[in-house]
Amino acid sequence: MRAFGVVLVGALAASNLAAQSAEVRSGIAIGSHSETLAGLEIEPHVSVDLVASYPLIEGVQAFVAGSYNNFGCRDEFCAGGRTVTAIHGIVGGEYRWRFLWGRAGGMYGTVGVEGSGEMGPGLYVAAGGGVRVLGVEVLPGFSHRWMMSGDERAFSITGDVGVKVPFL
Repeated sequence: MRAFGVVLVGALAASNLAAQSAEVRSGIAIGSHSETLAGLEIEPHVSVDLVASYPLIEGVQAFVAGSYNNFGCRDEFCAGGRTVTAIHGIVGGEYRWRFLWGRAGGMYGTVGVEGSGEMGPGLYVAAGGGVRVLGVEVLPGFSHRWMMSGDERAFSITGDVGVKVPFL
């Protein structure tokens, strides 16, 4: 009987550590292959994020995400290529208040012209609103990413829409 209790408690703990919702986000990103807003280039490309979240307390969630972010580049930093590609893992927190949400997290991955680049850190912030439709949440928003990879520096601004599906 004791073994059953240990297995039951372990199963409940494992289920509580599993993601409680999954979200797919996609939108259009613009950015700069420099550290300043002055270098912002209006050459949009597609961005996609896959997000899993877990509620901690009322209004606060932890999340993990995989991010594939692209934006166009025309300046001298992009010799030999026209697209800056960033692929990152993100870990962070989300705060929700009524229909509004905000996220912040740390990123780790690559950023470079035409997909070349070394591994490096970054920061992620996002905000938006949401509405529940037929059991799923539709979450339009904006995100800003600061990325570093070896000697590469970049940032992007993304306007996107997510669809979040609860598991429970």
